[in-house]
Amino acid sequence: MFDLLPEYWSSSLYPYSIKAIFIHLDDPNQAIQTAITNVLKKAARIQTKQFVEVAEECYSKHAHPILVKNLLDFAAENFAIN
Repeated sequence: MFDLLPEYWSSSLYPYSIKAIFIHLDDPNQAIQTAITNVLKKAARIQTKQFVEVAEECYSKHAHPILVKNLLDFAAENFAIN
């Protein structure tokens, strides 16, 4: 899905969608964590600033904050945060 979306998608649907995806990063199954991480990496290219804001919000709430930190680092290294 995130491969096909334009650079700017929606100011309300984008954060809503990635928040819903971030929830599954806490799944106890490592295969699901890996799959969700890959989806969120794709989401990071779209509206990167909003992605970072949502990820920072999720950081302290997640059971695996290192996974969120890794996504924040990935976004910072790969995309311009506007």
